[in-house]
Amino acid sequence: MIARTWLLSLSFGLALAGAAESQTQSFDRAVGLARKYTVKVKVEGTRTDNAEPERYGSGVILSSDGFIATAAHVIGANSEWVQGETDGLLKRTVKVRISDPYGELEDRWRSAIVIKDLPASDVAVIKITGGGFARAECRSLQTVRGTDIYRLGFSVGAASSADEKPGTTAVSELPQNFRGNMISEKGMSGGPAIDISGKVVGIAVNREDNPRFASQSYTEFVRIEEAAALLPKSVGESNCAVGADSVIGGGSPVDITDRLRSLGSTSTLVLQYPDQTVTIREGEYVLDGRSLRLTAKRLIVSGKVTLRSFAENASAPLGQTGNTGGPGGQAGGDGQNGGPGLQGGPGSTGGDGQPGRASGAFLLDVADIIFGADASLEIFANGEAGGRGGPGGVGGPGGAGGAGRNRGGNAVCAGSKSPGNGGPGGKGGTGGKGGNGGRGGDGGQIAYSASLADYVADKKLVLVAPGGRGGPGGASGGGGAQGSGGAAGAGSHCGGGGDAGATGPAGDPGPQGQVGSTGSYGDVRGL
Repeated sequence: MIARTWLLSLSFGLALAGAAESQTQSFDRAVGLARKYTVKVKVEGTRTDNAEPERYGSGVILSSDGFIATAAHVIGANSEWVQGETDGLLKRTVKVRISDPYGELEDRWRSAIVIKDLPASDVAVIKITGGGFARAECRSLQTVRGTDIYRLGFSVGAASSADEKPGTTAVSELPQNFRGNMISEKGMSGGPAIDISGKVVGIAVNREDNPRFASQSYTEFVRIEEAAALLPKSVGESNCAVGADSVIGGGSPVDITDRLRSLGSTSTLVLQYPDQTVTIREGEYVLDGRSLRLTAKRLIVSGKVTLRSFAENASAPLGQTGNTGGPGGQAGGDGQNGGPGLQGGPGSTGGDGQPGRASGAFLLDVADIIFGADASLEIFANGEAGGRGGPGGVGGPGGAGGAGRNRGGNAVCAGSKSPGNGGPGGKGGTGGKGGNGGRGGDGGQIAYSASLADYVADKKLVLVAPGGRGGPGGASGGGGAQGSGGAAGAGSHCGGGGDAGATGPAGDPGPQGQVGSTGSYGDVRGL
């Protein structure tokens, strides 16, 4: 048994080692491919401060006919360069050295022209003449945290081939950027970040090198979509195509905000955009218990967006009010004093509050989310709160006391008796018990793409499915009105009149209803 366990452990260890070796070999192939389309960029010219700089960077060939992406700060903004007095042209030259089929730099520099730049994202596209160049294939980064990548580029010093460093991705403050936990030297800006298949997912635009704490060093990359959006449409299929609908800043994302506001009568809101980018404007959207199915290639969230199954203050209707108790009878007799009134009947118990409705289900089948600064997406698959219990019925009024009777004597009045007093009023009836609060509705189910787990961990994406709170208990029924005292007996020639009966006490209020139970918590899980 021990030997078998050892063999199993050895087999498992060899399998892991084999998988690691296979991944290393895959990255070796990917780096070999990437060296062929990673270029060195040099910019020479006269700046507006009369300096004559020589600036180096890196770049990526995005099309076989010579369109190259680099960082915008490598070529510099036009305002940095002096213009010629006669021709008005900038006193700046951009040159590129590409690699041969073996990934080694050619001896000569090729002249390049600036096609377009996007300073806000720090990307630019330049072009060299010719054709048949080795070009990159591109891919949108699916998982922002933890994807294995390699960074390639040329440092300022002499290099015969592009230098590479491994690392993993991390979240950046900018929605179009991500980070890699590797050190980069000066001159690496504009170089590619590649995945295990050799496809470009981003371009280096910034570095933070901490000489004392290497673990705090990182390279900032802009997503490749930003650069691909600057390519002319005439380039066609020979370019680094990411897909028109996944290009940030290229093409218009589908705004689904109005669909969330105009729910219609359907019980499930289906938003199907599997090959497109969608966006939701900032705000809170309540689905009134409906289910939501969102399928998209990418979701752009520029502000704080909240989706709720039910509004926080929404609750089910109240329970029914209890009935009023019946009045007390009259018990005045023919005696000297009137009899007491009877107690009023109790109010009936209020009806229970209605239970809250259960939340609908949420399906978030999205490959990636792009968050703007301070943006977040919160989804609450919350059950509706239970309704308040109905108030108890009011107690019935107490009965009136009986009237005192006048009993006259004989002619001489020797045996005459004084008139009788009125009887006391009956006590009011006890109020009915308030109804119990309704049970809260159950929370719904939220299923989300596994690629979104990074955002859940970073709390950019908040997913909760609480049950609705129980409804409060109904108010207690009020006590019945007090019974009136009986009338006094009349006086006669043999004596004065009797006293009126005392007023009865008011009824006691009933107990308050109990609070309803909370609904069950829903299920939140990855697909």
